[in-house]
Amino acid sequence: MPESGRLPGHGTPAQVRADLAALAERGVTYVVFDTCLTAYLGLVPPERSPRHDPELLEAVAGDLMDLRRAEPA
Repeated sequence: MPESGRLPGHGTPAQVRADLAALAERGVTYVVFDTCLTAYLGLVPPERSPRHDPELLEAVAGDLMDLRRAEPA
């Protein structure tokens, strides 16, 4: 899916939308955005993990998903 060096679901909104579209083409019907994954993988210190970041949640809801249809925007 993503180009080398980028985790699926990470990157610009356009990159994440492309990831979601690729998953949908493979028949995936549910996706979980794990805001603690980067800390778990040791990519960022735990205190920098977004955990409950309202701005991040708004960006996902507004820029990546059409919540009325539950499909990528």
